[in-house]
Amino acid sequence: MDLNEYNFYENINRYGIRPEVISLLPEKPRQIEAYYDDGYILRYDGFNLALWVHRGREAGLARQLQILQLLMQQGLESLLYPLPLSDGRTYAELNQFCWFYVTPWPVMQEVRFKSITDLRAIVNLVADFRKVLHQKGFLFCLAERRNNANLVEKFREILRQLNSFAMLAKHRLRPTAFDHQFLLYLPQFLEQAETALEIIKNTVYQDLINNLTPCDIIINNLTRHNLRMTDDGGIVCLRLDDYRWDLAIIDLAILLTKSGRSCHWEDGWFQMILHEYERHFPISVTERQIIHSYLVFPWSFYRLASRYYYNRVEWPLRTFMEKMKRVVEDEGNRAGFLKNNKLIF
Repeated sequence: MDLNEYNFYENINRYGIRPEVISLLPEKPRQIEAYYDDGYILRYDGFNLALWVHRGREAGLARQLQILQLLMQQGLESLLYPLPLSDGRTYAELNQFCWFYVTPWPVMQEVRFKSITDLRAIVNLVADFRKVLHQKGFLFCLAERRNNANLVEKFREILRQLNSFAMLAKHRLRPTAFDHQFLLYLPQFLEQAETALEIIKNTVYQDLINNLTPCDIIINNLTRHNLRMTDDGGIVCLRLDDYRWDLAIIDLAILLTKSGRSCHWEDGWFQMILHEYERHFPISVTERQIIHSYLVFPWSFYRLASRYYYNRVEWPLRTFMEKMKRVVEDEGNRAGFLKNNKLIF
């Protein structure tokens, strides 16, 4: 074994990848690099592949790959599809806790939510995903639907969490500066959350959710982390790991929420996204009301608070304070946008 070979196996051992896994790859890579917590980039001469890690039940990955296979058969080009392993399977065991599958890894750049070109591409991805899933002939049966979404229940649960955070902040023996800021701004954000809940409760959303079909799947994860742009202006969704059963319009609502702050909640950004989506599907009155409730809900405030009170990230207090300042500053633009566009909803 030469030095390069030795270093290669030392590297995969550090990542916890067994040599048997390497033998299952389409080809042995010359180099492996960690890609966040999602998996690894496999470097070859002239091309790259991605090895994606699935932490969870095997059945969950099998369902996800079944959906990907059907989408590939229908010609949807904006996803990374699994490649066959050396033994013909599409996935295998990485270790006793995880599974893996392999996809191409083309040359790609990060998505910019402030870019009109990138946003148009994402809207078309969302619309094409909906179009393919609901076109004639796309029928399939999944054994379980454990990850159904329900915004009414989600809003209620987040309201309970925010009130629990408030109890902790009020009764902590030594309250932090973040505790004080959280309690200062909590009333206005609680009011927004309660308003969002009332808006969606007054629609037929619950009836629609109760009648979902196996084809009512959304991408759900429309973060910058899960999206990439190709050199020719195409959009790529890296994974469907967080797919959910929900109304298709929720993907559009998620995109509006994710991109709003980057675009300063300007009317032009909002109108462009709606217009681009309506080139594919008309947006009904009910769908506009659902979008309205989603945009009214204080997602940024809740996510920051949950990261702090659940210790989900190891940020210093200063970072939390800076992010709270940005959330509050952004609130002025968001409130103005919601007020100016109330009639649209």
